[in-house]
Amino acid sequence: MLCDECGKNPAVFSVTIASGGGVSNRHLCAECMKKMESSLTQGNIHSFLSSIMSMLSPAQTENAQLKCHYCGLSYSDFERTGKLGCAGCYESFQEKLKPMLQRIHGSSQHVGRTPAHLAESQNAPKPQETEHIPTQQELMQQRMEELKQKMDEAVAVENFEAAAQYRDEMRALAQEAGEA
Repeated sequence: MLCDECGKNPAVFSVTIASGGGVSNRHLCAECMKKMESSLTQGNIHSFLSSIMSMLSPAQTENAQLKCHYCGLSYSDFERTGKLGCAGCYESFQEKLKPMLQRIHGSSQHVGRTPAHLAESQNAPKPQETEHIPTQQELMQQRMEELKQKMDEAVAVENFEAAAQYRDEMRALAQEAGEA
């Protein structure tokens, strides 16, 4: 968004001015904001007030003239109340609303919320995403491989008693598998 004052630099400051029951928002670049601040800090109240008045007058007349084609709400009424009159206001005030929505929400496209009962089902795993449940035979094979690895490790460190226990467990599992 460009500076409302000079129209050249990107706006980095937002100045809100309330007057006569209306609110005006102006977006300023660093240079224009610095000019405004310097006139105030130097005690030049006349220059400061004239810069504020220049901000108010064009914005107020432009916003008062901008009206919704459907409900007749003026943009200045929207600024004062913060409420739009109808769905058509989004279309009528699109140019002014887009930068504001971008600034507030980070996007100019409304996404909305997902109802709780749908959010749970969307987070649930899809059929192709479900985890494979191993069969009894696969579990037994996996256990046999673990025991074989432990037995080999025990032999490597010359812990023959532990290696014999693992061997016996492997034989018992193999016997169970043969009986089943």
